[in-house]
Amino acid sequence: MLNAKQYPAIKDNTLNMIVPGHPQQDYQKLEQDAIKKMAVACGGKQGCLPDNLTVKKLKHLRNGPFVLFQTDI
Repeated sequence: MLNAKQYPAIKDNTLNMIVPGHPQQDYQKLEQDAIKKMAVACGGKQGCLPDNLTVKKLKHLRNGPFVLFQTDI
């Protein structure tokens, strides 16, 4: 569980899926790959996410880049 005070992108009353990358990985490539996979998982076309799903960049203090998918609950 991530601390919302350390990671303000994680808001209250939201459902979050966090996709890890590697510390040396290019964030842009990580984000593109994660969006393609999430779109397929949501039943949409490749690269098309549902309107209520937001994508945010998250930098873990020790483990590098993450992609955060978030929706209100």
